Amino acid sequence: MDLSTQSDESENILRKYYSERASSGSCAPNIGYLKQCLKEMLAIRSNVTKYIVIDALDVMSTHGNSSPREKTLELMSWLIGLGIPGLRICITSRPEDDIGQVLRSLASHQVVLDEEQEHREDIAHFIRSTVETSKWSMRGWRDTAKQEVISVLSEKADGMFQYVSCQLGILSDSPFLEIEPTLRSLPTALHATYESTLERISEDKWKHAHRLFQCLLFSTRPLSVEELAEVLAINFDEEIPTYHNDRRPTSRRARSYPLALEV
Repeated sequence: MDLSTQSDESENILRKYYSERASSGSCAPNIGYLKQCLKEMLAIRSNVTKYIVIDALDVMSTHGNSSPREKTLELMSWLIGLGIPGLRICITSRPEDDIGQVLRSLASHQVVLDEEQEHREDIAHFIRSTVETSKWSMRGWRDTAKQEVISVLSEKADGMFQYVSCQLGILSDSPFLEIEPTLRSLPTALHATYESTLERISEDKWKHAHRLFQCLLFSTRPLSVEELAEVLAINFDEEIPTYHNDRRPTSRRARSYPLALEV
């Protein structure tokens, strides 16, 4: 959500706070300063409905005395407590105890998708469709191998589309004879899946993968694989970064840098 681009009033509030910090010579603003800025931006145009979506809160890190997940929960509690007219907050998460303890008393509506048969069927359909219509390595798999992948991933998915998507990416890069052992060794949690994915990026691709992650992190919209391939064609080591068409990889090769991560 980019509130500053939705109205002149929101942009002016952001500019005001930025100018105050710049004129005082201060470094990055603290959380209290940012919260006050957000509060003012949300308060304008109270007749307009505003939506904040926090997806996959459960995958946020819980490490440290004040973890990212804990800070996010505190922020959501603060936002809901403000009672701003027209503000709607949607949070998706797996049923973690700490998240439930905070949000259960604050939520006006709750939907448990994991208990919905349609949700499980959607995941199974996604797995089957991906395996059976793959244009690359899965196309040559035997029917028994395809069925085993569909069966195992459907069972391990536990309601998580992203988990399944990551595992399919890993399996698609596995030699045919390694499919069965790869299935047995698949991580059972999304955090472990991400760690395994990052570890699979070879040393010679780390520099480019890091550049792609930077672009994904700071882009104002989702980027396609074709657009990321354009990024890899830019030589940032030159004094003035320059685009070289002969450096541009194919879309398939560009996807191989951050292995199994959907972009």
